Order: sequence, then C-alpha cells, then structure tokens
Amino acid sequence: WRMAGSMSLAQVGLAGYSLARASGPLEVSRRAGEWSVRAGLAGTGGRGSGFAATVLGAAPRAVFEGARLADGRLLLKTLRVDGQGLTLEASGGRGLLGGLTFKGRAQASNLAGVRPGAAGSAAADWTAGQAKAGDPWTFSTDLQGDRFATGYPEIDRLLGARPRIHVQANLAGRRLAVGSATLAGTAIKANGSGVLAPDGGLTFKIDWSADGPFRAGPVEIAGKASGSGAITGTLALPRADLNADVASIDIPRLPLKDAHLTLSFLRKPD
Repeated sequence: WRMAGSMSLAQVGLAGYSLARASGPLEVSRRAGEWSVRAGLAGTGGRGSGFAATVLGAAPRAVFEGARLADGRLLLKTLRVDGQGLTLEASGGRGLLGGLTFKGRAQASNLAGVRPGAAGSAAADWTAGQAKAGDPWTFSTDLQGDRFATGYPEIDRLLGARPRIHVQANLAGRRLAVGSATLAGTAIKANGSGVLAPDGGLTFKIDWSADGPFRAGPVEIAGKASGSGAITGTLALPRADLNADVASIDIPRLPLKDAHLTLSFLRKPD
C-alpha cells in the first residue's frame, strides 16, 4: 500500500535554533515487509544563535528518502539539506549480498556568525558501511577547514587556517570505538584512539606535539612541546591528563630547561 500527502510542522526547535514553520510533501509505502518514506521540507521564519542558526538561516530546505528493511535495518537512500551557509548531500544503497553503504559530503560556509572572531568554512566527507545485520557500522571521515578561525587566539595559532582531522571508527549500537583519529594543524599534531561507551564514559589515549610559545599569565613555554595522555570521565564531565616534555619554561626569575609537566584539565559540575 501507499499513502501520499503533505505535512506541516509549527514552531520546530533544535539547539538554540527554531523555525516558525516547516512544510512539504510526504509519502509512505510498504511492500514485501519493507517500509519506505519520502519527504521534502521547506522551512520559514528561521531564527536563533549559534552554529545551527548560522548555517541553516531563515529558510532551509531538506529532501529525504529512506527505508526500514524487512530485517529491521535502516537504509538512508537520499539526503539533501540546503541552508544559508550549509550544503549537505548524501546517498546510500544496498549491495547484492545485503551490505549497506552510506557516503556524502557537507560544506559549511560563513562561520563568522557562530561566535565573535570565528571565520572561514569547513567541509566533511564520509563513507560508511555495514556488511550484514547485526554487524557494526564502520566509517571513515575527513574534515578540513579553509581560512578557518574559532575566535580563540591560542587555538587558532595552533590549528592554522587549514586544519584537518581524519577519523576511522565503528559504531555498534551506542558504543563508538575509534580506531584512529589524527589532527594536523599548523603548529600541532595529535593522534588518538579509544572508546565512547553507551553510558557516555570516555576511554581514550592520545599522543601529541606542538610548537610554542604558549603563554599562561606571566609564564611562557617556548620552543617545542610533546607528550602523551588520556581522556577519561564522561561526556558531561570529561577529564584530560597530559604528560608534556617542553624545551623551556620562562618563569620570572626562574627559567627552566628540558622540563617535564603533568597537566590535568577537569570540568567540574559548576
């Protein structure tokens, strides 16, 4: 059977962004135990602050086609989103042996509206696949900035205008296992791997190197720094413990050479 019509949603909100109305065609069908959905939405009256408001703008549009297969798996066939500063195109399919694939690209431009000092654009490419029902999804993602800036001077010095992140991971249920994650910036390089547990627990190991100088009040860490560390805790209350070897630390009246530091960063409930 097949049902075709239209839908209209009022006062849709997400992450500090809201639409006065979103409407468009909707089609739902079922055949041989498989459900299919096609939808197109055009938004009006978009407003808000932050990343979502900056890239979606006042009148975003989205087209979606997906299916729930007879074995319970979800297949995303087509997804396109167009906003004031966002273009996203993705497609998926099913192979002869039952495997699912999903790939796409997203481009976010005009990041200046995200926060004071932010600028440039960022793009993400990804591929994902699942061999059979019950197997984890494996995926690979590349993110790259262009004339990119966050508005935080020290972070922007380390990352530079064209930072790049590459991630390889698999997702089984709500458990995310990151086999490899690399960050390459102008003055920093980092590698990591670990697991995000279903309850939000973090267990990650990292190693990194960066070029100074780093300043904290009257203290300056000059030259190169490198080390290893761990990211633990939870998404709500993360903790990073880093071991750092630095060429020199310039403390007033007490300069240090070849120093070793243990740094701990904690987010407390307040």
